[in-house]
Amino acid sequence: MGHEYVYKFISQIWYSINSSSYTHTVRCNNQNINLQKLICLLCVNSCYSWNKNLKYANQSATAMTYFPLLNKQFTSPEIHAIDLSPASIVIRESSPEGTYLQLNAYINEQLINKNAKVLFGGYLETRHLYQNSPHFSNPAKNRNIHLGWDIWAPDFTDLYAPLPLIVHSFAYNDQILDYGATIVFSCTLQDTHSYLLMGHLSLKSIENLAVGQQFNAGEVVAQLGPKAENGGWPPHLHLQWILDMNGYEGDYPGVCSEDEIEYQSVNCPDPSFLPLSFTT
Repeated sequence: MGHEYVYKFISQIWYSINSSSYTHTVRCNNQNINLQKLICLLCVNSCYSWNKNLKYANQSATAMTYFPLLNKQFTSPEIHAIDLSPASIVIRESSPEGTYLQLNAYINEQLINKNAKVLFGGYLETRHLYQNSPHFSNPAKNRNIHLGWDIWAPDFTDLYAPLPLIVHSFAYNDQILDYGATIVFSCTLQDTHSYLLMGHLSLKSIENLAVGQQFNAGEVVAQLGPKAENGGWPPHLHLQWILDMNGYEGDYPGVCSEDEIEYQSVNCPDPSFLPLSFTT
């Protein structure tokens, strides 16, 4: 029964009792209590409690609409945010290997300081991490604004489908500091036909994959790749919500320049509402 019908029912009872000439009272704690009104008030209170509990249940259901990306591998206290903007880290090395070493040291330092096993963050974050790769930085265009959401976790960590997914395309993007193994899924996200890109995966994740392959929410879809397979990065997932692939297959820019941000921030909305773990 919907709450609007319950309230209507209670209102009718209240009106009938108030308009009735018949009263029945009992003595309790030296007070006369009208039994009809007492019963009605109890009904109203029960209805209020029922509606409040339903509201909280609906809120919980909404929060759990999507299956956690990491399932039960980690608990909420083990998962913390990280800042990779220039205010926190500036890569001073001049080679891709130097980028890896400095970033890996910073990630491990943050894991220890936060007593964490997983770190996340980075949507629309300006970063000083890409200048050692011609794939990102060249005289014509400096791409340094991150368009996805990063989840830093141990290599070969399982990744789960947050909702039903269909493989749109996949590829091994092996340029320096690129995605490495990458899968793009098509899906319906927040009532919108969309795409989810998962980058920096293991090669095994795309080994037996097929375009059009379907995954149910809660199924393992990939694993985080090690440095040798993920483009040369400390292990992490690059998760990007994309509305229009613009003809890309198995790839889509995960970093943009300042002159592209107006379009890309709209075409690549923030995916960080997707849960990482069950709240335990």
